[in-house]
Amino acid sequence: MTLKTPLLGPIVGHTTATTLRLWIKGQPNTLGVARIREEGGAFRTPQTFALHPHFDWIGITEFAELNPATRYEYQIGCMDPSDSPDIVWPATDNPDRVTTFPDHSASGTSFITGSCQDPWRLKGSRKSANATFGGVTAHLAGDLDHPIDFFLLLGDQIYVDHTALGHKLTNLLKPFWRSTERWLIPYSSFLKKYEAAYSRPNFSSLIRSYPTYMIYDDHEVQNNWSRSLFESDDAPEFHPKTYENGIRAYQAHQAALAPIPQITAGLSSNGDASPVTENFPVTDHGYEFNHGDCQFFVLDVRGERERQSEEANMIGAARLEALKNWLDEHRDDWKFIVSPVPMFPDTHRPAGGRDDIWAGYPKQRHDILEFIRTEGIKRTIVVSGDIHISCVAKLRHESDPDFVLHNVIASAFHWLAPGLQRFHIHAPGRLVYRDATRRSERTDSLYHAELRSKGQNSEANIIKQNNFTKVTVSSDGSCVTVSHFDDSGSEIGSPVVIED
Repeated sequence: MTLKTPLLGPIVGHTTATTLRLWIKGQPNTLGVARIREEGGAFRTPQTFALHPHFDWIGITEFAELNPATRYEYQIGCMDPSDSPDIVWPATDNPDRVTTFPDHSASGTSFITGSCQDPWRLKGSRKSANATFGGVTAHLAGDLDHPIDFFLLLGDQIYVDHTALGHKLTNLLKPFWRSTERWLIPYSSFLKKYEAAYSRPNFSSLIRSYPTYMIYDDHEVQNNWSRSLFESDDAPEFHPKTYENGIRAYQAHQAALAPIPQITAGLSSNGDASPVTENFPVTDHGYEFNHGDCQFFVLDVRGERERQSEEANMIGAARLEALKNWLDEHRDDWKFIVSPVPMFPDTHRPAGGRDDIWAGYPKQRHDILEFIRTEGIKRTIVVSGDIHISCVAKLRHESDPDFVLHNVIASAFHWLAPGLQRFHIHAPGRLVYRDATRRSERTDSLYHAELRSKGQNSEANIIKQNNFTKVTVSSDGSCVTVSHFDDSGSEIGSPVVIED
């Protein structure tokens, strides 16, 4: 029996010192099958795994009992369940390769991060998300002495709501008694966007060779969404079925890569139940992982966001408590809080979208910042995307000289329209606070943000062109270096060094 080629993938997902996850979208009515070996060694016995019809024949498989920091070769595909178990595997001259993570005692890591892969482009322009990932490939090929360990994608991996505009306009012509359908984004729109994104050659060649961690922001479902909006009678443009369609597609295409127990267990079974209403009652898609002694806490800033009350919260109470426990537990390690929307700096009006980032949730942000400051938590960096600029911002407290926190903002891989300008960024400046009505503002916060990123003129600035960001924790753990690169792989400005 000849192995069938997957329709999408493979993608390397959650990786540890001893395990490795692989993801594919297979052909209909088939099983997944994969095998692995240490580089140059003999292949292990192949393992088969379910491809789920409810998730459009997507499945995951996990290899265990691997060795830390070891290069492995793998082959993966799909097969008809009725076929002979004697598989004819492709030639092994050039198999896919990936490296497991080191054990917890190892220090240092390096990863590439970014967000926002807008599919729109000007006719005749070379600017695109695929071109930027071509720049990633060029950078990695030209800097073999400083390889990366994984990718960290911060949201807006697809822009389904952009493509759905035509569908919404068509729905406006429907009779008024079917008006509730006018805002609905069909499931097929989500599938088409993921298929297009995961088929980009430069992107797909990278994520099959490096562990890839993803978290959604808004455009995977609908612009500036929160689950509470989909449950509100006052927001008819947020159709509940759009939420169900978007989350179903997200869980299959992105969350399946992450260490989220309910989703991992569901995709590892043979069930085909709905991810929203039955086997996958997941509203918070946050998770944790580590590379050696470097720790990562990924926040879901959409699924449990509550903006309809005076006590507006970006994340749920359980996730907030888990974050504080994690900060305390790993206070001696380098820690990265992954927040798809920036925690700071704030933006000036009328830049737009400020209520969508942490500035719109000042009390909960203040709670997190005060915990970090009063508990003396060091070695902590926030990593964010969303706002179509890249920079490194530093936060100080006017009465506590020992406090410092950085926010690395990495966006966009590709964004067609003009975005925020330097004058929109409230830095240097205090964080903005708001009264209970969220209409009146004041700037009496003792937290003060400033930019550390420097442009070509060596002045504090932001990066507005298509770009990606590389974050490197030194092998001795003494510092973190943040560098930005353009879509050709050339470094932009000078790196920012964050010292221990």
